[in-house]
Amino acid sequence: MPLLDFDKTLNAVKNFELPINFTINTDTVKYLRAYCAAQFPLTIKTLQIIDKDYTAPKRSKGYCLSKVKNKKLGFVYYVRYSEAGKIIPTRYCTHTNDLEEAEIFAVKNREQLIKKYNAGKRVREQNDTTYNILSSYYEKNSIYMQIDTNRGRIFCDERRRRYCNIINKSFIPFLKRENIRNFNEIDNATITKYQNYLLSCKKKPQTVNNNITSISSAFRTLSSIGEIKQNPFNNIVLLKVRNENRKLTGCYEVDAIKGGMIKS
Repeated sequence: MPLLDFDKTLNAVKNFELPINFTINTDTVKYLRAYCAAQFPLTIKTLQIIDKDYTAPKRSKGYCLSKVKNKKLGFVYYVRYSEAGKIIPTRYCTHTNDLEEAEIFAVKNREQLIKKYNAGKRVREQNDTTYNILSSYYEKNSIYMQIDTNRGRIFCDERRRRYCNIINKSFIPFLKRENIRNFNEIDNATITKYQNYLLSCKKKPQTVNNNITSISSAFRTLSSIGEIKQNPFNNIVLLKVRNENRKLTGCYEVDAIKGGMIKS
């Protein structure tokens, strides 16, 4: 766009008489901007286009600072970093209300804090994976149930739901109670402690064994497909069950009834 009235604008600005006692402040700057925009709109628009074309793009500092109230200092600056164009959700205290010191802190600690965040993120994702795999293992049509079916391990729907409840309502809460968040933290000692935990909850030995059997079956498959490195249920001894505590349950109970009817 040609500067059709550039000279005219320049001369007008040169000859523009400021009021007596004129001082530069926010209000007067706004006034001058409004005056130039109203008197020379074409020139202002052209200069804006030129400025946009030739101004070097701003380079991101890779962080932003925000003020957070603080009882001792009034406020302190917190820094939040960006990496690969994405803002990291965690923010870090700079322990100062001085802007220059906060910027120094942000630059100096950038690499260390981002590295710490990414390490924690990997752990959190790994923890979520552990619980998610266990929680969904016995869900209907899960990929693990499909593997079991293909290998000839068939479940009736009642037993599948029961095993699913054992993991979600008993085993996972136990792991969380023990602050165990990863497969590699589960070993023989963990399973033995789980057995003792169930006994302390007044569970009968047969119930404890049923829990162990349902969970160990899942771990055996996870180990065979390489999802986990080792099966912590190896070498685990089931509890002895007295004859008076034995009873038929679930699918087996139906089979027993069918057998009894045939015999009669």
